Amino acid sequence: MSGAALRIRGLAAGCLSGIDLDVAAGSIVCVCGPSGAGKSTLLKAVAGLQPPVHGEVWLGERDLLGVPVYARGLGYVDQDLHLFPHLSLLDNVRLGLRRLHLGRRQEHEAAAHWLQRVGLGALLARRPVQVSGGERQRAALARALAGRPALLLLDEPFSDLDLDTGNSVRDLLLTLQRELGLATLLVTHQAEDRARLADRVLWLRDGRLREDAPPQSGSAGSATASMTSSGSIDTHTAVPAAGGRGASTQPVA
Repeated sequence: MSGAALRIRGLAAGCLSGIDLDVAAGSIVCVCGPSGAGKSTLLKAVAGLQPPVHGEVWLGERDLLGVPVYARGLGYVDQDLHLFPHLSLLDNVRLGLRRLHLGRRQEHEAAAHWLQRVGLGALLARRPVQVSGGERQRAALARALAGRPALLLLDEPFSDLDLDTGNSVRDLLLTLQRELGLATLLVTHQAEDRARLADRVLWLRDGRLREDAPPQSGSAGSATASMTSSGSIDTHTAVPAAGGRGASTQPVA
C-alpha cells in the first residue's frame, strides 16, 4: 500500500469556488475556518459525495471526476464515524475491505489484522456500543485503512474525545499515516490537531482558500501567508512547521 499526491485545480462545488490545492503523498494538510466556510464540502467533493460544478481532482495520475465513490481508493472518517451498531467491530472493518474482493477467510484475517494494529485485537466481537469513544474512533480508523487507500480524508475525527484519548488516537494516526505514506486532508477546529499532526494549515473562508500557515498559527491572518497579486492564496508552496510535525520546506506539488 502506498499513497499518492492529491491535486485540485479550479474546484467549484457547493459554496466552494476556485480551489487550487496540492497535498503531497505522506503529508497531512489541515483545513480550518469558520462554520459554513466549506471545509466539509471540500472533503465531500474529493470523495465524490458532492458533485462539482467544474474543476479537476487528481489522485496521482488518476482523474477522479466521474469515478464512483467506492472506486476512488479513499479512506474517509468523519465525526459521526458511521459504525453499524448491529455489527461487531470485526464486521464493521470487513466492510472497508469489500472493494478488494477478498475471499471470506482473507477478509476476516485482514480485518482482524487492522483491529490488532489499532490496539483492538481483544475486542473483535464487541459491538460499537460496548466499547469506549476512543475505541470506536480506532475502529473507524482501522476500517478506513483496511481498504488500502491512497488518500485519507478526515472530518473532525477527534472532536468528541477528551484531550488524553484524542492525543492517543492522534499519535496512532500519525504512526500509521507515516508508515503508509498517505496524503491526508484533515478538517478541524482543534488547535491540537494543527500542532500535533499538520505539515501545513490552510484557512478556508467564504468558500475560498485564504491562507497557508504554519501549524502553530492560531487563526487566519498570519503574515506567513503567500498571497498572489489577485489576493488568492498560493497553495502550491509548503510552509515549514513551527513546532508541529516538522514539515519539509520542499514544494508539495
